[in-house]
Amino acid sequence: MSLEAFSLSLNYSGIPLLGDVSLSVLPGKITTIVGPNGAGKTTLLRCLTNETLPTSGRIILNGQDIVDWKPDDRAKILSILPQHSSLDFPFTVEEVVMLARIPHDSGAKADQEIVNAALKMVDASYLSSRLYTQLSGGEKQRIHLARVLAQIWCPDMQKKDGCDRFLILDEPTSSFDLAHQKLTLEIIKDCAEKGIGVLVVMHDLNLAAGCSDQVVLMECGKLVMTGSPKEVFTIEAIEKVFRVRVNIGENPETRKLLITT
Repeated sequence: MSLEAFSLSLNYSGIPLLGDVSLSVLPGKITTIVGPNGAGKTTLLRCLTNETLPTSGRIILNGQDIVDWKPDDRAKILSILPQHSSLDFPFTVEEVVMLARIPHDSGAKADQEIVNAALKMVDASYLSSRLYTQLSGGEKQRIHLARVLAQIWCPDMQKKDGCDRFLILDEPTSSFDLAHQKLTLEIIKDCAEKGIGVLVVMHDLNLAAGCSDQVVLMECGKLVMTGSPKEVFTIEAIEKVFRVRVNIGENPETRKLLITT
């Protein structure tokens, strides 16, 4: 099974925001979308999660058109972390993460264990009783990362009832310090290793090169190129899309691509 987009186009007030975009997010793989500001990355994510209806095209989730999924059933297998999440109610951190379990009928004990595990995964167990409104921006984003993990969580985070799970993250490291950037990448890789399909938007090309199985390069609402990091991150492609001259080498420690300006 997979999360697939077929020929997505979106026009708003006569302005084309997406044009004939197709992609596949496979279970156990990390797909990263990159591109300059205004490339349509976030708009594409909103279409893939049924938040925005495309003008044309289809989105298929585990073999079924996404519009045919019941919201609760879809929420159990597809979660998204947006760039910014607003919440002004004085909930505790634990209560915020527990909101993710509303679609499930796993029981209070199991839900509590999942919330605890998700908070531990994002290094936020010590914040569980704090009021969400009193946290820093980076701490809030970590709590929302825990929330979207808890939303699709099941034993070993493997597929359940024949349905593969998908995690969509829009610039998940932008609010984090270096330590929590590294932790977030480890979480992304861990989710993929456990069979979850991960789709992530990143601005940092080196982070994308280091964690991705597939890279989708976008510009002006259109798909420019799709392939492995080595196939997509070429000097010619980066200079054409980002309008900046780069050098491409190899990170001596990770053996991954190293892109410098």
